Amino acid sequence: TANKEGGQRRPMFIPGAGIIVYGSSVAGGGEPTLVFHRLSDGKRLRSEIPGIGPLAMLGDLLVYSRATGTLMAVRFDASAMKVIGTPVVLEPRVAAAGPGTAVALSERGTLVYRRAEDAGGSSLALVDIDGNVRPLRGRFAMDTPMRFSPDGKRVVISARYVDTGPATAGRLTTTQDVRVLDLTTQVATRVRSRGNDLWMSWAFDGQRLVAPVVKGDTTELWALPLDGSAESRLVAFGGRIQESTSMAPDGKAYIVEAFLPTAATSMLRVWVDGTGRVDTLLISGRSPSRPSMSRYSPDGRMVAYLDRNTGDVYVLDLAKRGTLQVSEVPAGYMRPVVWGPDSRRLYYVAPNGLTMVEVESSPSLRLVRRTVKPNFPHARNYDLSPNGKTFVMVNPSERGEGVHVAVNWAEEVRRVWAAGQK
Repeated sequence: TANKEGGQRRPMFIPGAGIIVYGSSVAGGGEPTLVFHRLSDGKRLRSEIPGIGPLAMLGDLLVYSRATGTLMAVRFDASAMKVIGTPVVLEPRVAAAGPGTAVALSERGTLVYRRAEDAGGSSLALVDIDGNVRPLRGRFAMDTPMRFSPDGKRVVISARYVDTGPATAGRLTTTQDVRVLDLTTQVATRVRSRGNDLWMSWAFDGQRLVAPVVKGDTTELWALPLDGSAESRLVAFGGRIQESTSMAPDGKAYIVEAFLPTAATSMLRVWVDGTGRVDTLLISGRSPSRPSMSRYSPDGRMVAYLDRNTGDVYVLDLAKRGTLQVSEVPAGYMRPVVWGPDSRRLYYVAPNGLTMVEVESSPSLRLVRRTVKPNFPHARNYDLSPNGKTFVMVNPSERGEGVHVAVNWAEEVRRVWAAGQK
């Protein structure tokens, strides 16, 4: 933080050197650069080499990826902790999105990746509780969980693209993309954006989207009408929002996770009824979990959420402020927990199948039963329709499409490197 750095990601140990290399961003944006840190003496080298993350050391060549999906190699002297020479561009170019690049490299030189030209997204499907699949038309890029509209007829899909093409004069730019898919016509309409489109949700009337706009240590919630009319600010509150909102059934409040200047990640109830109230429901460090992916129950009495650290599922009683862990097998990182319409059943997809948890809040919050459908399609990005009958998710029959493997790719790296030094 003393160097105004943030967003460190994809750390990798350099074998036998006691050095960690990772991608790190600086305040003001721009493409991350590679940073080296030696554990034995704490020496740190921030290079000027743009790179979102290292992949492997092939001899003395460090192979890494840029945010655009370009693979690169550069010579690195671990003993002197020094980059030598100029990086060279490798083939293939891999798929890239906001979170990073779709590529992995083994120390023996086997490359697994998605090609840049295959990064057109995934097809979707409607899947009922019994696991029956109905594919939908179109392909979509998705960075965050999809969200059903209150009437269950539409789905909002958010994605982020990274580009350094001719139109950007070689500068790293991020394009945020929001589409609303009409499930009746299967037509997706692009929506103009404001704020962080990756965390879009719905307003109470189903005719507007809600987008958070972060300004320093303050967040504003804005309503974006789908008919193209003017946006309106719903509320402003202290804290930097981390995820999408969850709307109260009456539309008067939203549950959010936000990072507060004076505390760790907190679950807040932000009122949009004109009162400006903000209730702190949970604070990471003071509760047994770190709240994430919170969802209001349809009756507005409870909130289901994940522990960001463990992936376990919890339920919070809003009236009594008591919490209960309801998961036996964790849902995992960033997997939505969704409610059935009766506010008694909640669902999440885990590695062992679709878990259905039944709870009751009176006279006290307790777990009634837990059942698992083991053959349910495994998915990370999904939502459940308001009637509790249908999930929308990435088409399970498309799993694994577009994955490529290059064996002995290390030889190609060495050949390209040698050619680049002549």
